[in-house]
Amino acid sequence: MPTATQEICSGVTLSNFIVEAKVVKWSLNNDGFGTITVSSIWLDWPTSNQRLDVVQFGGVSIWDTTDSEPPTPIGGVGGTLESGGSKSIAFIFKRAASSSGYHIKVTLANGCQVESMK
Repeated sequence: MPTATQEICSGVTLSNFIVEAKVVKWSLNNDGFGTITVSSIWLDWPTSNQRLDVVQFGGVSIWDTTDSEPPTPIGGVGGTLESGGSKSIAFIFKRAASSSGYHIKVTLANGCQVESMK
């Protein structure tokens, strides 16, 4: 009997949405069976935040090109997350961030996508 394989997207989630001053964060969680690689992140955000300045993955800056017009696509991320791990995705804006109006899509190297709307 063949061994069942688990879809790589299974167990990958976004949680812990937090807004603190100019920073908006989610946690990317990997409760799946293997390491995942993030290939891109897409974020739609409120124009009242004025400008997106920096994006961090796991505390490391992965994008520092300012964008004044949402949505913002961020390609070439390349960050990895081991099975059982969690890393923050942080967006740093010019102004105090609105408490709602966000839509994030995280695309993995295998093409699967996780998303959250807050």
